[in-house]
Amino acid sequence: PDQSDESKQYCILMANNTIVEQPTIYSNLTSVLTQHAVDFIDGHAHGEKPFFFYMSFMHVHTPLFTSPAFVNVSQGGRSGDNLEEMDWAVGRILAALDANNIANDTLIFFFSDNGPYAEEGCDNCGRTAFAPGQRLKGSKGQTYEGGIRVPGIARWPGTIPAGVVSDNVVSALD
Repeated sequence: PDQSDESKQYCILMANNTIVEQPTIYSNLTSVLTQHAVDFIDGHAHGEKPFFFYMSFMHVHTPLFTSPAFVNVSQGGRSGDNLEEMDWAVGRILAALDANNIANDTLIFFFSDNGPYAEEGCDNCGRTAFAPGQRLKGSKGQTYEGGIRVPGIARWPGTIPAGVVSDNVVSALD
């Protein structure tokens, strides 16, 4: 087939076997995925079986896109705008757990993905500095500390005490 035919639309967003968007509209993708998460929680919160939900944000290594509502809202440039948008989305998901009275029965893992893209250059990556002057060596696709050491948060009210810091190794290998 002729791959240069611009009338063909290959980027699709699917839910199970249903095409939700074609082509995918990246400027509203976080909002669409967040609403799907909230709807899923609302639909499964009171069932007889426990559920598992995996939410993956699309802009974790470098700021690929930002929804219009979050453009230029932070002092951290495009990366900061992406973090503001992710914060909003996580807040909506946590609010759905609260609204369904299942927050205390829900274990949440929040991890960053492997390090930033090397092509961005150290000054544009942002995430490899855990403290001023303590930049980690490496990036995505490398086994240096900057490519694999990422922050993580575990939340389970009533089971995991708030404010506890651990240096245990945990893997969320993808």
